[in-house]
Amino acid sequence: MTHSASSAAFTIVSSHPSSQPGRWPTFEDILYGLHRNGIYLHPHQLAEFLLRHGLPVDLEYVPPHLKQKAIAINSNYQGDMARLEERDDGPWYSEQLGIRG
Repeated sequence: MTHSASSAAFTIVSSHPSSQPGRWPTFEDILYGLHRNGIYLHPHQLAEFLLRHGLPVDLEYVPPHLKQKAIAINSNYQGDMARLEERDDGPWYSEQLGIRG
């Protein structure tokens, strides 16, 4: 990864208001950062990208045809980048994309 690519990734990740130093970005942090930088992905597209690279994704974001793969990756993942987060409200993009009721 070049320095410019690294800087771009930092901008994408750190632009979400909930970003805090010293923690890995959440799925929503990444998606929000991409949107702020003009890269408009549906949450399912980002989830598919992460799964194709062997990274865990909360099943809420996974398209139905990839649920079994996501379950397998999530249950076998040994890295330090994943943790289950609980929240009371829906994601910031839910109304815009109409993916939650």
